[in-house]
Amino acid sequence: MAKTSRVSRSAVLNTIPLRFGKSNLEFAITQRLFSSFKVDAGTRFLLRTIAAQFNPAPRKILDVGCGYGPLGIAMVASGLADGAHMVDRDALAVDYSRRNAELNAVSDKVETYGSLGYSDVPEGGFDVIVSNIPGKAGPDVIESVILDSRNYLAEDGSVACVVVSPLAEFVDDLLAADESISVTVREANQHYVAYHYGFAATPFDVGPIAPDLDMYHRGESGVDGAPEGVLLQTARGVEDFEIPGHGTALLVRWLAESEVRGRPDVFVYEPAQGHVPVAATLAMAPGSLTLHSHDLLALRYSMHNLAANGYDPDRVSLQHLPELSESDEPSCDLLLGRLRGDETATDCVSIASRSKSLLRPGGTAVFAGGSTFITRLEMAVKHTSGLTVGVRRKHHGYRLLSFSVS
Repeated sequence: MAKTSRVSRSAVLNTIPLRFGKSNLEFAITQRLFSSFKVDAGTRFLLRTIAAQFNPAPRKILDVGCGYGPLGIAMVASGLADGAHMVDRDALAVDYSRRNAELNAVSDKVETYGSLGYSDVPEGGFDVIVSNIPGKAGPDVIESVILDSRNYLAEDGSVACVVVSPLAEFVDDLLAADESISVTVREANQHYVAYHYGFAATPFDVGPIAPDLDMYHRGESGVDGAPEGVLLQTARGVEDFEIPGHGTALLVRWLAESEVRGRPDVFVYEPAQGHVPVAATLAMAPGSLTLHSHDLLALRYSMHNLAANGYDPDRVSLQHLPELSESDEPSCDLLLGRLRGDETATDCVSIASRSKSLLRPGGTAVFAGGSTFITRLEMAVKHTSGLTVGVRRKHHGYRLLSFSVS
């Protein structure tokens, strides 16, 4: 399903230091990831509790929601573990973790890949599971990270996690309610609470847990102009979870008015909840759909919504990548994309060039986003040989731009 990609070196903002044990570490960072100016206080607090509890030993660890990698890499580099799996739903985080493992000379001991919590972890038997649990993850996701860890621990394995202080009461109640859990460390400061705990019962032998999209569920949303009964399930933490944003609305409206027919192969860049790909299936019955996003949750929800509204999932391919990638061979007739809103002029040049590489002769790309960023993209398109600017539209400070391959 997923392809791999090396992160663009132009995306690096800086490197930041971390001293842990006797190791002086460096981490490449970008503004698009959490805590881009220094290793965050929650991670540093959890590492201090880990250093106080663990001696160097041959351990295999799992870092859930690894970000750019400070927890797992610090433990491996310091000798507190001799191997780590590091997972995150954000493809950019996965790429930066991989890069930082190389930067700190532990890449031969670290595996990095995309996963929604534990759902894509292919094996168990971890001696320690670590996680800096995001405060905005939602109660069901937090519960899964804390309790479903039992399915991936080795016998006598343990969990070390940290949460922001407002979540402490919720986590305390979760841990207290399960008689099989033994909490060995509960350490708090003004802003964070760290926990170490294990399970008295033998770990369940169930293998990897299937992706449970229900734990991310936020509500339902319609698609403008769609027949009655066409509804999308929406996910917490993914854009357009209440109503489609202005950029998404512009793309959906363009599709409703489009004259593209003939079962085209369609590529959707950053589909969010799936409004745009579902609208595309209603407007033109694509022969195939390719969905591309840095966010694995957006890809899974979009796929779910396509299948729920009658589109054959076997015709859908997913690309979990941090950015639009160059293609060796044109593969689509129509490319639909939403800009994030942080694109530089250089980013827009790359988007124009990579869109051209994806589109077959005569194919069309349609992008929507904030006016500033679409203006940058339009300038890039005008300076890219073989591309011709087409439709332009405006709506509430957002713009839509189409362009075609000559």
